[in-house]
Amino acid sequence: MRFALIVDSCGVGSYQVKDNKAYSLIDGNVPFQFHHSIGNECFMGFWSLPFVFDGCFINWSEWTDLPDLDLEVIFISIEKRFDTCTIEHLREKYPNAKIYGYVKETWNWEHAWKQRLHVLNQCDKVIIPVENLGLFPQLTANCIRDIEYLPQPVNIDYLYNHYYTDERTDSIFAYDIVWNQSRRGNTIKFAQYLSQKYNVDLININTQYEKNQWEAFLNYWPKCTFHVNLDPMPMFPGQQAIQCATLGVIQLGGVNDSHARLFHETATNDLKLLEDKFVEYLENFDRRIEVMENAFHKVNKLYSFEAVYNKFNRIIE
Repeated sequence: MRFALIVDSCGVGSYQVKDNKAYSLIDGNVPFQFHHSIGNECFMGFWSLPFVFDGCFINWSEWTDLPDLDLEVIFISIEKRFDTCTIEHLREKYPNAKIYGYVKETWNWEHAWKQRLHVLNQCDKVIIPVENLGLFPQLTANCIRDIEYLPQPVNIDYLYNHYYTDERTDSIFAYDIVWNQSRRGNTIKFAQYLSQKYNVDLININTQYEKNQWEAFLNYWPKCTFHVNLDPMPMFPGQQAIQCATLGVIQLGGVNDSHARLFHETATNDLKLLEDKFVEYLENFDRRIEVMENAFHKVNKLYSFEAVYNKFNRIIE
């Protein structure tokens, strides 16, 4: 499949995927990586879509003239530069491609939603990475195209082979989303409460200011048994829970899109329920293993490269 993921403007450079590695799209001999990647082999969420389809990513703002490519499928996200980036231009440049409008920033959908909707209505279909369309009433009420849910993929094999460990302690990692106050909820306070009451070590590390922040972050939390994240925002895909399921760490709390699918017993911010489940898992090793194995099975079924590739093929049938 000759595939391109295109964004009107962002802080990530254009890249292409060759032999499961990313290289600059401008100079195909230069390995490409950025702060949400592990080298040029593993990218996070949205940015890993070109790996699924052996395609490329185009940051439109880098190009006076879009690159000459023979494309079959385009995922396009225009959420800022509405005047200079148009679907009409894409159809002229890539006449053989089916164009799928992609809702990249789900958290601020209401920002410029009329302009974004105008773009999506010119596409062939619309792709969204959150299944509950009821969270986007303006979209569902006014979009004239079919809206399809496509999970954000994760490179399960790479993460598991490089970061899974059996050598972990009975400890809690508090996932503190310091860069977005509305997503922090009661995470830190609740994690501290569990740690103190049940005498379980608490780890809280933030690597967002490090050059390779994701890779650095993975050196810490996979060594813990429990991962507390009480994010109250359901319109986020929930990448952290997807990674927890991949690496055998039990997610406690939060209502992101992935939480209920992967950790249905603890996909809530009800603190009493979460404490009860924490105690159950802490005291019953077999239950821990059951939860971990169930989440690992589901993450492969729903979020693996193969699963996302196959789901998209069903969308285009």
